[in-house]
Amino acid sequence: MVDEESMEVSNHELSRQLRLNTLERYLLKVKQEKAESRRKMQEQVMNSLKMARKPYNPFKMPELPKQRQATKTIKKAAKPKPKPSPFSTGLLPPEFLEDMKYKPPKRFQGKNAPWITKRLYKYLEDKLEPNYDYRARVRAEKLVEKLYHFAKDVRKCRVAPPEAIAELKHEMARLGIVKTHHEFYCFFHEFMPREIRIRVNPDILNKIPAPKRVFANILEDDHL
Repeated sequence: MVDEESMEVSNHELSRQLRLNTLERYLLKVKQEKAESRRKMQEQVMNSLKMARKPYNPFKMPELPKQRQATKTIKKAAKPKPKPSPFSTGLLPPEFLEDMKYKPPKRFQGKNAPWITKRLYKYLEDKLEPNYDYRARVRAEKLVEKLYHFAKDVRKCRVAPPEAIAELKHEMARLGIVKTHHEFYCFFHEFMPREIRIRVNPDILNKIPAPKRVFANILEDDHL
């Protein structure tokens, strides 16, 4: 009986010892595996640091951080949309639409004649409108062209020929631009260049005789 109990105790002790040995071997194996894994990881880290490290240069200036250039965005101005016309052209006759599209031609502008201005045309048209109505523009242009050729011919002379002055006076009086000799000379003083008016208007220097009746009507004076 005693032998059986001692045998059971010894078996139990042996079994416990085996379990302890097995556990110790397992823990030792785990410890070795962890140590090996840690060693490999350290080697990888050291190798990566060695590859990334550059030789130290004490004379090399540190690089400045690059600044981003601000790009300006240019916004295109939106084109204004044409406003709808309050007047409907659908009911207008085609003849009227053609008249609306008509643009008058450019006025006569002689070469090297800066004295032919809009102011001159405006003055002539205002004078001609009572007699010529809508044709005042065309008639004013013809008169300006006549004045241009008159001035062009007068430049070649010391004084303007009396017959040329008389013809121009009569033409301007007939159109209603001037009435008297005085108004004719005032017109030249107001609108014509100096180099022309000193050859036309009576003066002591050019020795052009003045009319006997300066304030007389040109058309009536011609019949006397």
